[in-house]
Parts: sequence; C-alpha cells; structure tokens
Amino acid sequence: MVNMGEIFAHDRICGIPMDRVPLTEKEKEVNLLNIGDLLFARQSLVLEGAGKCSIFLGDDEDVCFESHIIRCRLDAELCDPRYYFYLFQCKLGRDLIWTITEQGAGASGIRGSDLAKLELPRPNIGIQRKIADTLDFFSDKIALNQQMNETLEGIARAIFKDWFVDFGPVRAKERGEHPIGPDGEPMSDDLLALFPDRLNPDTGLPEGWAEQPFSDFVDLRRETVQPGAVEAHDPYIGLEHMPRQSIALHEWEGADKVTSNKSRFYIGDILFGKLRPYFHKVGRAVVDGICSTDIMVFAPKAEQYAEFSLICASNADFVTHANQASTGTRMPRANWQNVSEFQITCGSEELVNAYSNLTTGTITKIAANIAENKTLAKLRDTLLPKLMSGKVSVDEIREIA
Repeated sequence: MVNMGEIFAHDRICGIPMDRVPLTEKEKEVNLLNIGDLLFARQSLVLEGAGKCSIFLGDDEDVCFESHIIRCRLDAELCDPRYYFYLFQCKLGRDLIWTITEQGAGASGIRGSDLAKLELPRPNIGIQRKIADTLDFFSDKIALNQQMNETLEGIARAIFKDWFVDFGPVRAKERGEHPIGPDGEPMSDDLLALFPDRLNPDTGLPEGWAEQPFSDFVDLRRETVQPGAVEAHDPYIGLEHMPRQSIALHEWEGADKVTSNKSRFYIGDILFGKLRPYFHKVGRAVVDGICSTDIMVFAPKAEQYAEFSLICASNADFVTHANQASTGTRMPRANWQNVSEFQITCGSEELVNAYSNLTTGTITKIAANIAENKTLAKLRDTLLPKLMSGKVSVDEIREIA
C-alpha cells in the first residue's frame, strides 16, 4: 500500500518496499492502482508538502493507496500522465496547486474536488509524450545511479557483517576451509593472516579479539553555528533531507531560511539522526555544510576509520542500541554518551585498515553518483519549465544532446 511516507520519499513509485494490507475483492475494484496514476498528498504538516505529486509506474504485485492520498487517473487518449507528473514538479504546476491549498491549524491540504477543477495546459498528446520522454531520460539516469548506490552500500555492508559480526572468515578457518574473499576468490594470504583460526568458547569472539567502544573510532563534532554566521548558499541538511536506511545523503537545501543555531559538518563526517533514532537516518556527508541540532555529527578520528565507522554507525545493531538508550516518550532522542559506548569487535588496527582500503572506492563511487545526480537533476529542473512553457523545444534539446 502506498502511504504518505512513500509519496514524500519517492517522486516515481515503482517496485519500492511498502506495507502490506488485506483487501476484499470489492475494495480491489476501487482501490488498486494502475500504471500512470498520479498520486497527490491530501495533507501535509508543512505548507510546501500539500498536494505533492508522485506517479505510480508499476509493481510486481497489486498496489493500493491510503485515504490521505488523492488518486488521479487521466484519459490516456488525451493525456500522457508522465507529462502532468512533470508539470506538477515545476513552478507552474506548484503554483496551480497553491491556488487550491488550504491552511489549517497544524496542517495544510487540498481537496480532490478542487484538484479536479484545476485548468491545466493541454498540448497535443504527441508533444506531451516527447517532453515526457526527454525528461524521463534524466530521471531514469538518476534512478539508475540511486540503484547503483544501493548495490554499492550493500556490498560494503555485507563485508562488514561477514568480518565483524558473523566472523565468517574465522568460522571458515575453524572448519579447516579457506575463506572466500569479497571478490569471490580465495582470500589472500595477507588478509587471511589477520583472522584467528577459532572462536573463543567463553566469549564467542574470535580468539584474541576484544570489544571496543565506538568512541575509539570517532569524536562527536561539537561545532555550533549561529544564524548570523550562515551564508545563504551553505548546504543545510535537516532530518527531512535524510533518507531512511541509506548512507547516501543526496539531498540538502540552501541555508537562507535558517533562524536558529545549527551544527557544522564536513565532507566525510557521519550524520546520525538522534530524534526518533528508530527512523534509521544515518549517512556520510559529501559536502561541507550545517545541519539540524537533532543530528549528531561524528568525525572519524583517523582517515582509515572512515568507512568502518560509517558502516558501523548505520548498522541495525547500532541504531537499535541508540534507540533503546534514547530518552523522552513522545520525541525520544539518542545521546552521545550512550552511543559512544556501543561495543564493536574489530580484531585489530590492521584489519580495520584492510576493510577501509577495500571499501573506500565503493564509498567514493557513491559520492560521485550523488554529484552526478545533482547535475542531472539541476539540468532536468532547468529544462522542465522551459519545455512546459514552449520556450525550448524537444528538438532543440536533442540537438544539444
């Protein structure tokens, strides 16, 4: 089921993880989505979110939507839904939504009846398709890079789990087997030598290994920035910009609206969302900037700790520890004292270095993909209103390409 969380997290909804709900056959007749359905947020706690539009592009299973979402199904003979999806992403479409947005106590929203009455531009269906195809080129490339980042993160996370959580190489040696390395080939002798050949029966840890606190690897950056010291173009990251369960921090905005103290961060720092830590918002900064004080900034103590600390802090066990130690009932917050005491089993400095050497290219590629997506999104968003208004034709774009 598509809920409000999916609407605000995804512009294009296609094969994403979602909650599952039972539906009767009668409910399926009216609640299932078709490819090309436009989905609008009926309400939002922030004014800018009211009427936010996403497009459903399909799934392997039947998908429905919750009642806080307005579904719009266009006449396929007259309209390409992709064109109107892009229309509502640009200023022209957002201004139209603004005309029907109602502000209430604590929330803003739109009505389906008002949405149905909106007068929209309707160029020839052929023109609509050409514009949508052109903009899809950028969106598809962005989506491909995002999928690549998920795969790269999965690789770094799998190695971390095998070495430092499951002790896979140690267990293999204990069985008299030659461990397989991350490349699928037998592990090199130099790397193999960094792992003991058995587990300690008393501790359950590899022989000779001990636990260390997280604070051995990172410091808490405590650099406060006052509003008067902020430049409008400084990147600002709030909790709303941080994706769940992803280390790829690809979203930020300018700091021109900042009116309170913030925290400074630098490229390579680890940002950890401490408000409601169970949301699992942890990632690596790819720019210098400022962030909400509801985000803790971890600075690796040494360059070779960067990748190890990042994957550790974004690991489910670490987030669970932070959540269990959080204080506050309605708005629980994690704190540095508790997360700094999280125990890590890493074996040796040499093994941590080996892990970082192995994964640094992976993390660097994730950052490069984020940068490329920023460029693609900027170009797409620059072209979007010009294509919609007719100031630039699709043929002109193709000539440039």
